[in-house]
Amino acid sequence: MSKNTRKSLAGLLLFMLCLLGLPVSAMAADKGYTITSGNTKVYSNTALTKSYGTIYGSDEVTINYIADTYVKVTYPTTKGRTKTGYIRTSALFTAMSGWEYTARAKTTTYRRPGGSSYGYVAKGDKVLVLGESGGYTQLRYPTSTGNKFAFVKNADLKDKITGTSGEDKPASATTYYVTTKAGLVLRSSASTSSSRVTSMPYKAAFSVTSTKNGWAYGTYNGKTGYASLQYLSTTKPSDEPAGGGNKTITVYSQHDSRWANVSYGKCNGSEATLSSSGCGILAYVNAVYYMNGRFIQPETLARWSVEHGYRINDAGTSHDLYEAYAKAYGASYGFKYAGTASSVKNTRTHLQNGGVAVIGVPGHLMALVDYDSKTGKYLILDSYRATSRGTYSTGYRWLTSEEFTGKLAVSDIKLLARR
Repeated sequence: MSKNTRKSLAGLLLFMLCLLGLPVSAMAADKGYTITSGNTKVYSNTALTKSYGTIYGSDEVTINYIADTYVKVTYPTTKGRTKTGYIRTSALFTAMSGWEYTARAKTTTYRRPGGSSYGYVAKGDKVLVLGESGGYTQLRYPTSTGNKFAFVKNADLKDKITGTSGEDKPASATTYYVTTKAGLVLRSSASTSSSRVTSMPYKAAFSVTSTKNGWAYGTYNGKTGYASLQYLSTTKPSDEPAGGGNKTITVYSQHDSRWANVSYGKCNGSEATLSSSGCGILAYVNAVYYMNGRFIQPETLARWSVEHGYRINDAGTSHDLYEAYAKAYGASYGFKYAGTASSVKNTRTHLQNGGVAVIGVPGHLMALVDYDSKTGKYLILDSYRATSRGTYSTGYRWLTSEEFTGKLAVSDIKLLARR
């Protein structure tokens, strides 16, 4: 399926952690139903030109791989058998990326807009909210056997999932401020895939007249459009205090049960997982999420890495992954590859402008995401918490330039920037 089966050894992470002897279980399954109840054509090739079969509205499918134009799925046929083929991405998903929330209450899910119930989101579940369709919003949520893609009613989305969506209309225009240092994109409609109107910089004032489904509608600098409520506040941000700032720091761990046991190539002849060998994947996820709040599914990124030759068995993840995935999917997740830096000190301007980086240290990869000019410290996010790196309790740490020497000597720096 990949045109690129092997990359050069120049970009290998020669010191990638490769822990042995850990238990490995089957890969968690992503399941769901097509958005419409009608028949969906299945193809035998990724170009979607060779008819192969049919998925019926009553068929639950297993999602094996997600690309911009196609999804590889396994679906039921006759006598308990299954087949694997390719369908159009739009047949399963309303959007290619979204925002992550912690569910506030138990919420009923549905197979499709107006369809049969499918289960429920439990209070405290981490869910990925995608796009809206017919009074419902699609999301991805965890189950005991993997994950489900399903829909919830828009009214439930506000009250039970996000706490910010629905039809909240201020009595009069309310001024909000951009809270992310990377700035915020003003869009033409309430959708992560809609076209860009303009960009609002950090602390910019946005006059909001209504909110819906996690989006605020209003005006900035004479331009009207939608912006994500996740990065807006009625309180204007103050300058960052030394060593931390007012931004919530989220660090996704390799050991998170949602993807810990996802297979990730081989290590010394044994099957490796994201838990044991996924720092290169989670460093990428953490870097992008810190920069613009867009969540790349670790298992999807891991599969792409394996299928395109960037996971080198018994060695690690090729550094070429970061540029290649940015070129393939950066537009979907709102970022781009911005080259390399020769030293941590040379990333200061890049970080202050809202960019981030993935850095290699002996045996590990981490995200380098911020710089505090008052203290001269840099913020790292560590998906594999360790006492030796000072990240065991929180998963992150502010470090001076001098602290990047010795055990934390940086071997490579890949820069990512917001689009």
